[in-house]
Parts: sequence; structure tokens; C-alpha cells
Amino acid sequence: MVRIMKILTKALLLGALCGLPGCGLGNAEPEQASNQMEITVNLQDIHRCSVISPEIQVFNAPKDTTVFDVRLVEVNGQEEKSLGGGTWPADSSGIIPEGAFTGRYRGPCPPDGSKRKYFFLVAARKGSDVQPLAVRLYNFELE
Repeated sequence: MVRIMKILTKALLLGALCGLPGCGLGNAEPEQASNQMEITVNLQDIHRCSVISPEIQVFNAPKDTTVFDVRLVEVNGQEEKSLGGGTWPADSSGIIPEGAFTGRYRGPCPPDGSKRKYFFLVAARKGSDVQPLAVRLYNFELE
């Protein structure tokens, strides 16, 4: 699992670098460049140290997307720890509802007095294909 997370993270970073001018997207038409997948996470206090996952909205997912693979990862120095997640069927709403991963998820819960970094990783996939169509991170810190 950790290996998969590292691979997806590297794929995302490579994708972000390719958004720079001279790497393919820099010469794209504005309509094409704005058609990239984006995510927002409606993280609230109720989701801290909770088994209730927040609502996630996915915008501009690739057209062949059938499922979203979601993971919450805690970063503590060089160590990454998966806090769970799961897959959710993609539909035209692009909404992964609050509580979608209850039972396979534990929300961010930094120890008292310490700050931790976290990220939600959302991969758009077609069926059971291993190669994601798109990957995005939602980074945040909590104390």
C-alpha cells in the first residue's frame, strides 16, 4: 500500500511539473488547460479524529472515469501513514458524500501540541485499470 501511495504521489508530482510551460500543457488552448481534474475537500471539525470521512467534490474528471480511489495520508517527517479511504463510483455529480468511507477511514488526528501534514489523494480510474486517468492531492496541516 505504501509503495502504491509513493508511486501515485510521484505520478502527481510529475503531472504537476508537466503543467509548466515547455512541457506539453504550456502550449495548450485555454479551454484544454482548464479542463484538468480538480478536487475540494469539505473538512470540518467533526472530521477530526473521526471515522466520518468529509465530502469531496471532483471537478473535470476525465470522461472515462468510472471510480474514484481516495486515500488520506498523514506525513510525519519522512514517514507516511495511510489513514484509510476507499473507492467510490463516479457519477455526473462528482460528489463523494460525507461518510462514504466510514469503517475504512480514520480522520486526521495529530497528537496534542504537534502539527502534522496530511493529504487526500484522489485518483480517477476506469474500471479496474491500475493506471489512473488523473491524480490530485489536497494538502493541509492540523495542530
